[in-house]
Amino acid sequence: MGLKGLLAVAASAAAVVPGAGGLAALALPGVILTLAGLHSLFTAMTLDWWVDRMARTQGGG
Repeated sequence: MGLKGLLAVAASAAAVVPGAGGLAALALPGVILTLAGLHSLFTAMTLDWWVDRMARTQGGG
């Protein structure tokens, strides 16, 4: 299930579940997007470090 699927499930749960459960379901997409953003940032930083390391290795310096 992709990110869109998870968001759709969270949205439908928010529509069905009243009260605190609905509020938790509304907060869920934000949590998912935050985790996805952190994962993307970590991946980008790791990839940047790896490319930099490879460039240094190939450059001999």
